[in-house]
Amino acid sequence: GKSLWNRDNPRVFQTLQNDWSETIAPLMEFTLKTFREDTIQLVSKAYSSLRMSDLTQYIGLEEAAAGDLIAGLGWSWDRQTGMVSPVCKRLETRKLESLSAQQQKVADFIAYLEN
Repeated sequence: GKSLWNRDNPRVFQTLQNDWSETIAPLMEFTLKTFREDTIQLVSKAYSSLRMSDLTQYIGLEEAAAGDLIAGLGWSWDRQTGMVSPVCKRLETRKLESLSAQQQKVADFIAYLEN
């Protein structure tokens, strides 16, 4: 939670990719996926171009995986200059709970386990 609040994306992804118990692992995977999708959407709205090295920090992927991901989104990547040009597309609306609601569930579960 603290990393989210401080907008420390590399730390958020590092934390979410830890080994979790079978009970919490699906929730953490959902949180990671949702956070990555939300971050991609924000980047596509905020930037007309950015360095691939910055993008990898924002979305928590290595360069090759990030390149594959953005290619599927229709973004362009000039490998010689290292610049990425996002395309702003609206993601389909999710009918799932918000990230903060999911985090609250984790906090409640941890509090339950501690008591």
